Amino acid sequence: MNIIQYGRWKEPQKKERKTNLDAKECDKKVKYCTKCQLCWQIDYTSRGGSRKAVVIHYEDFVTYGKERELCLSCR
Repeated sequence: MNIIQYGRWKEPQKKERKTNLDAKECDKKVKYCTKCQLCWQIDYTSRGGSRKAVVIHYEDFVTYGKERELCLSCR
């Protein structure tokens, strides 16, 4: 379907799909602990050239669709 704009033919523009890549990446990293019933993820911090794994717990986080796994604190 062509659109007339100011006396000229204009091709309709295609709508671009916008995806939230941060949300998809978050869904891969955040897991749900069945024992403490909190969402958690492992984050790595570096100081002085060494990396240390830190467990971050989220109290108010959507649990729908998250992978069920015991967190490192509950193991």
